[in-house]
Formats: sequence, structure tokens, C-alpha cells
Amino acid sequence: KTVKPMTAANYYNCFQGMLDFCVTKDIVHKNVATLAKSKQLKKRVIFPNREDKQRENLVEELTRVGPDTIQKIFDAIPTHREKLIMLTACQTGLRAGELCMVKIYDPHNHELGGIDFDNNCIWVEQARKRAYRKSDEYVGAPKSVKGRRRIPIMPSLSEMLRDYWVDLDAKMQGEGWLFPSTHGTRSDGDNWRNRILYQACKNAGLSRKAWPTWHMLRHVYATSLLTSNGADIIKCTER
Repeated sequence: KTVKPMTAANYYNCFQGMLDFCVTKDIVHKNVATLAKSKQLKKRVIFPNREDKQRENLVEELTRVGPDTIQKIFDAIPTHREKLIMLTACQTGLRAGELCMVKIYDPHNHELGGIDFDNNCIWVEQARKRAYRKSDEYVGAPKSVKGRRRIPIMPSLSEMLRDYWVDLDAKMQGEGWLFPSTHGTRSDGDNWRNRILYQACKNAGLSRKAWPTWHMLRHVYATSLLTSNGADIIKCTER
């Protein structure tokens, strides 16, 4: 089976770590994975430059979220609610597991985060955490320390989201989720990927290889940061 260079490097690092453990336990005398990288060998293991590969991958991914492609996807989304979900994802850089956790902000419960209509921002304080079984998923802190953050949003988007929220019935507003399921409970970000994004790509007539993943929508936000702040694209995607 052929794998990408960075995937092969990750496999190799895991194998090397396992052999390091075996050496400490006197199971083996030497770590052949470490020896295989010796510069004295004519044929040795050479790792790809991780940052260069990241940039190469980003260039390829950015072609899938160009303005024309994103517009075609939006035009193929049938409902106003689904358009707002996609628009919020593109304009905030929120991961699916973060966006589905957004509630209406309550300053008395800041630890829950949420969308603050009065100050045009989203406080990211929690995210959905994956588990081996779907039923075991839980709510936890964002992916990294920097994941806890305040994201400014355009006043126009804030107003659209407020109008959308006000129009929801009492059942949908019951638990306070910005984008609840039809039962008023927390939505599933995985369903958004399949039922909104991929279905829109299909409806728009995009080739399968041109479909962006939900994670690639973060590059739309990263690109806007690059344009406005001159930020580094790698650092943007780490937020």
C-alpha cells in the first residue's frame, strides 16, 4: 500500500519509539530504526521536511476553497440555515466540533462560551471530543491552549445569526444551541459534512477530487487573516 510521505514518517516515528521502549526493557540491544538514519550509511532513511510538506499540502487544499468553488457550493445549498452554518464556518475558522458546540452567550456562564451578539464575537471555550464509539463522545476543552479564544465576527453576520435565532421556535431554542438539531438538541458536526457540504458539492457538479473537506473551510478564514494581517499561513491554521 502506498502512503503519503508524512504518513510514512509518522509510522516510522511510532516504530522507532516502540524500539526505544524495547531497548530500555532489554528486549532488544539496539534500535535499528535509529541506526537506519545514520549519515554514514549509503542507503539511509531520509525524512521529508514537515513544514515544507505542510505548505505543499496547503497549496493543494487552497485550490479546493477558492472563491469560485466556495460560491458554487453556497449556491447549491438549499436552506437558509445550512447556508448560515457554512458561512459561519468560513468566516470564523471554527472546526466542526467547535461550531456544533456554540450556544447563545451568557456572561454569567462564560465557561460555556458562545456567540455574543452584542459584541459581535464568538467565545470558544469547549468542543465536542471524539471517542471510539459515537455514544461515548463527550464535551471537553478545545484542541489546544490557544483553542480557547475570542473570534470577532462581522456585524452583518452577527445580525443574520441573531435574526435566524430569534425566528426559531421555543423547542429549537430550548437548550440554547445556535445551530440545534431538529429536536432542539446539539447537532452532529459529522452530519454537516455529509448532508450539507458534500451534498452541496455534488449538487454543484464538482468533481470528487475537487470537494473540500470541512477542515479545509478553515483555510478560507486563514486566507482572510493573511490578506488583512500578513500572518503566516501555517500559524493561521494552528489556531
